[in-house]
Amino acid sequence: MPSVFISHSSNDKPFIRELKAHLQQHTAFEVWVDESEISSGQNFASEINRALRADFVLLIASPDAMASRWVEEEWTAALEAGKLGVVLLRDCQLPPLLSTKNYIDARTNHPEAFRKVQHWLVTQKPASPPRINPLPTRPPLFIGREEDLRYLKQNLQPGKLVAL
Repeated sequence: MPSVFISHSSNDKPFIRELKAHLQQHTAFEVWVDESEISSGQNFASEINRALRADFVLLIASPDAMASRWVEEEWTAALEAGKLGVVLLRDCQLPPLLSTKNYIDARTNHPEAFRKVQHWLVTQKPASPPRINPLPTRPPLFIGREEDLRYLKQNLQPGKLVAL
């Protein structure tokens, strides 16, 4: 199931709760929001770091979010990974790296913004998992086996059985 991490300021929780409820109702995304995922006693930074492995990160931009060091850490990690979407909740100055990105405007019509977020998420492709090659790497120099190779060439003939 694809996943989405919502990066936000705690001052924007009412909007975040509504957005999460909408996405859970209308998409098959696993939605990660700190208040419902981190229990007291858990390592906050470690849990956020793990959650940032989500397929997508939504930055909910507001003056409070843009002033938060935590939010900055989250969106910069997501931008580097190429999986960041921006939702403008309230007027604020976006950092230069984000000012060139298209954003979803949620300043006046939250239900419409929820639909646009939903559309953005379902039309994006999650990054492919890293390709794992279980085979050992080929030695750069394959020398010292000339006699064995000569034997194989002589004996590997159609219809002939050879034990190696």
